[in-house]
Amino acid sequence: MSRVLLEAPPITTVGLWLLLIPVVVVWWVLRSASVGNEGRFIHAAVRGAVQLSIVGYVLVPLFDVEHDALVLLAMCVICCLAAFFSLGVLGSGPGLGLWPLAVAAILPVVVGLTVFALGAVVGGVGTFEPRYAITLSGMLAGNAMNATALAGERFLTGLTERRSEIEDRLLSGLRGRAAVAPQVAAALRAAVTPSVNSLFAVGLVSFPGMMTGQIMAGEDPLPAAFWQMMIMALWTSAATLAPRVFLHLLAGRMLRDHRIQDELAPGRGPAFRVETYAPDAVGPPPVFRERPPESMTRGFIDDAPEQ
Repeated sequence: MSRVLLEAPPITTVGLWLLLIPVVVVWWVLRSASVGNEGRFIHAAVRGAVQLSIVGYVLVPLFDVEHDALVLLAMCVICCLAAFFSLGVLGSGPGLGLWPLAVAAILPVVVGLTVFALGAVVGGVGTFEPRYAITLSGMLAGNAMNATALAGERFLTGLTERRSEIEDRLLSGLRGRAAVAPQVAAALRAAVTPSVNSLFAVGLVSFPGMMTGQIMAGEDPLPAAFWQMMIMALWTSAATLAPRVFLHLLAGRMLRDHRIQDELAPGRGPAFRVETYAPDAVGPPPVFRERPPESMTRGFIDDAPEQ
């Protein structure tokens, strides 16, 4: 029989301040090793804490929502934000120009998996029950975001490193996506590997967050393990399907007319700069009074002395 506690042990304000100790230690390690991203780590830590605090207040009214359309809207907003942040790693590439592709890859995968899980796998729960639908879609969107970002970065790097090879395939008659099939496979492999590795270690080396939270709240280990099995299956599916759709769309966008489209990826590939001379509108045009070398003018310019 399940023993579920209604309230978890509270974490006091003093306890939260004590969390600064490991944060400072991590910052010192990054700084002492000259990693170069210690400032980014502090920014991410502060931003994450602020965002979690805001979400803690926002979720209270969201969990009281009784309209399925509003719950679905909240899920779509989460997916759109995940797509936006997934392109942060592509700052030197196409950037926000690919945001619609990331949305088209993440949103249907996350919403579809969430509806499938709550409608078919979990019993006694409404498909759009906000407490489950919003939190589950957030978990899946986060994993899909990381996998999509990793896949996109690896794919664009492959385009740069294998540019001549890919264009040779295009000129030989291969269609766009067939020409970059090895790069797509390598990018998808990199995106899926973390989720696959976590499946090997789950339950033996690590206890995932979902299972740990339920056990700490008083749930029996076996029901908690069933929930975690579902989460891991959905998690791996999101980390595979979302980047696969994104890579399919990205390959079609980046390859046109038997070549890689540089204009869609500023900062990658050769950059051409055309400069034009615009004479000054004020004053007479410049006059060249210096005589050119005789070897260049023999037979064309009279050798008579200048007046």
